[in-house]
Amino acid sequence: MIEIQPADIVADAGLLVESLRTHLTARSDMQRHAWLYRQNPHGQALAWIARDTTKQLVVGSGAIIPRRMWYQGAPQMACVMADFWVHPDYRTLGPAVKLQRACVAGAHALGFGFCDMPQASMPAVYRRLGLSGDKVLVRSTKLLSVDHHLARLCGSRRLGSWLARPLNAALRLYDRRPSPGGRCDIDRSDEPFGPEYTRLAQDCAGQYAICVHRDAQYLQWRYRSHYFLRHQVYTARRSGVLQAYLVVADVGGNAQIMDLFGTPDRGVILDLLLGAAAGLRRDYPALYATLSGTHPLATMLAAAGFVSRARLPLVAQCFGEPGQPAGGVQEWSLCYGDIDF
Repeated sequence: MIEIQPADIVADAGLLVESLRTHLTARSDMQRHAWLYRQNPHGQALAWIARDTTKQLVVGSGAIIPRRMWYQGAPQMACVMADFWVHPDYRTLGPAVKLQRACVAGAHALGFGFCDMPQASMPAVYRRLGLSGDKVLVRSTKLLSVDHHLARLCGSRRLGSWLARPLNAALRLYDRRPSPGGRCDIDRSDEPFGPEYTRLAQDCAGQYAICVHRDAQYLQWRYRSHYFLRHQVYTARRSGVLQAYLVVADVGGNAQIMDLFGTPDRGVILDLLLGAAAGLRRDYPALYATLSGTHPLATMLAAAGFVSRARLPLVAQCFGEPGQPAGGVQEWSLCYGDIDF
């Protein structure tokens, strides 16, 4: 018989860490557990454990990570689903649905909704729970240089580099074109996130239907204090005032935009994207961006030379009563860093 029990994130830390390392991610260790489950300034995680009471065996677990959000300009609480796994011998819909139902109930008790980037068979679990999986994350790519691609085609790094020169020059020239509304000052910042980021989050609250409240404390935890990734931050300012920012991480040797936020002004965002691309071009052949399909900044990527490459499943759900899908506003503005750890 499968029973679902709340986990104690302190007393059960060792059990959760070892189970996740075995069944979900090799990155699971006590440092990751402390960072993700206990140090989040928006609130400590909640977790549930699935046990086969007949065999006294842990067969799964799942967690929810609290997120302060702006919902139609008002502060609210929601969560991100995380660390869901089920033992290979129990991967029928029954145990997975029971475990995920507990996570969804916890999310409903916590706030107005939740989001998840479901993997493998999880979309089927959500459908069984009657929750929508019709939203998408759009993964786009901006080519920064062609040396690597031509070297691979030619079989010679030296020849590829020589042939790439005029094409790379064209890419750089494309990125230097003037943007509408006048240029911003684009800089890479290695400083801690300060009060100006909190002010920007508050100023932009009404311009995103549903988005994470990116206060300075949250950003410092999420990016500067990450348990293994190192992030680069690019800022766009006018007359010294922060207008937008972009956070990039090296993910598997690729430059991945983890966060893109600010006033949804086409000129500002275009300056920011092109300025960051110029800074990253020496070290990366391409820049990747993954945003929800309803993100107001997603339409600005094409103007910066990004090309849509893939559509990934996304579950982003507001609750009605009691814990059922709600109608109305469902325009979640999510970046890759909002839902992936």
